[in-house]
Amino acid sequence: MKNKNTGKVIVILITLIIFAFPFLLITIFLSPVFLVLLVSPASSILYLLIKIKNKNKKENRTHSNSLKYGRIIGFPFIIVGIALIPLIVSFTIAFTEGIDYYTVIILMGVSALFVTTSFFIPLSVFEKYFTKKDKTLSFFPAVTIIIPAYNEENGITRTLDSLVEVDYPNKEVIVVDDGSTDRTFQVASRYKNKFQNKGITYSVFQKKNGGKSSAINYATRLSQNEIIVVIDADSVINRNAIKSLSKHFYDDDVVAVGGYIRGLDFNSNNVLQNCTTLELVNAMNVTGRAYGLLGSVMIVPGALGAFRKRTVIQRGMYDKDNITEDFDITVKILKSGGKVKFEEEALTYTEIPNNLKNLYKQRKRWNVGNIITLVKHANILSHSSYGFLHQFGYPMTLLLFIYRPIWSIVVPIVIVLSIISGIYIPVVLALMMFLSLSFLLSVISIIMDEHKGRSKLVVYSPLMVIGYQQILDIIIIKSILDVLFRRNVKWASIKRINRP
Repeated sequence: MKNKNTGKVIVILITLIIFAFPFLLITIFLSPVFLVLLVSPASSILYLLIKIKNKNKKENRTHSNSLKYGRIIGFPFIIVGIALIPLIVSFTIAFTEGIDYYTVIILMGVSALFVTTSFFIPLSVFEKYFTKKDKTLSFFPAVTIIIPAYNEENGITRTLDSLVEVDYPNKEVIVVDDGSTDRTFQVASRYKNKFQNKGITYSVFQKKNGGKSSAINYATRLSQNEIIVVIDADSVINRNAIKSLSKHFYDDDVVAVGGYIRGLDFNSNNVLQNCTTLELVNAMNVTGRAYGLLGSVMIVPGALGAFRKRTVIQRGMYDKDNITEDFDITVKILKSGGKVKFEEEALTYTEIPNNLKNLYKQRKRWNVGNIITLVKHANILSHSSYGFLHQFGYPMTLLLFIYRPIWSIVVPIVIVLSIISGIYIPVVLALMMFLSLSFLLSVISIIMDEHKGRSKLVVYSPLMVIGYQQILDIIIIKSILDVLFRRNVKWASIKRINRP
């Protein structure tokens, strides 16, 4: 308890430093007039916090109620406050004050990073330390655990071993072999006696290859229970994961719950894997917690997620036309008006790419699927009847996915041009801001993660700004171009790594 309280104090102090840092830098190195750039984003954050405070059960069901009266046209204020107004103001300042555009562009990049990152921090800190969490695991609805599998003979044994040991009183397990060309079906079938000896209903089905979505839909139709839990065939879950997920369904408004993803420890052996692990720690503890606080988690991960079966069926089940089916089904469910939560105690461990080729293949598939999903559900932006999904979830996801990567590529180019032109102050300012924010953000995430041995990851925080981040952003831009030019993108999986 003492360590947790110490961590809480450190996180709160670092949060205060993060918010004070840009004000100090701008005041010391530049003109206070540039503080105007932070007024609009700060107003957006304050606006959202007020909305959160005033949110009640009626607001949680805004969309479902509004369907009776038609959708309300609107545009999310958050995009205007975070992106459009700072852009207009910055170039207005440059024009009226005679400031070079290198400085303005670099400051805009710093502002984009600061706002789209620090926007989440107070929400995630509040979720972690100031929300009441029900630690009692006493609500045990019957669940069906679904494992879609394609050519997973090496990875599925770890998954099934963990499921045999899962502590849950009323569950069935369904494995769907989606037309594998290896021995996935035979390997999965060997576990029948292990599950039956534990009193668990266990079935393995084999079907013609139709994609992961079709495999999940196949098992959903066969499931006997209202709560379905989907797990990737290369993931390992902790013993209390299902209990931790199921407790949220005591609230009738909750339609889905996402688990907490960690990288397998034996799967972090080089710089790239450690960077990916740190990226994952940051994502789970900053953006994941913030979205969870609002009941608007945008992606219930395929590695571990729970859903109300009737909601999945009502929303048309998993679509087969998207290669990031977890993102698509989550947005579809959120559009129903229900809450999608985040559960830190439901741990799932998954493999991460061990080389650039595997990272590229994985992120290319994710990015293309994400773009398709964002375009597919773009009507969320214009209909305020979608509530927090309209006000926060969708627009912030859009900004994180498109707005930040653009600045991540533009700013380094402008920094080089600025140095060539003999303009150094904005370069120093940008580097100090980027590196400091990345370091402090990583410290916060690692403390909140509460996993021993993760502290060493903080040394990779500079690569989250220079190096690793640019690799990810280049892949995003390449993916956007592929979608625009309608290039085919197929499912890509990383090569499995055998445990030593």
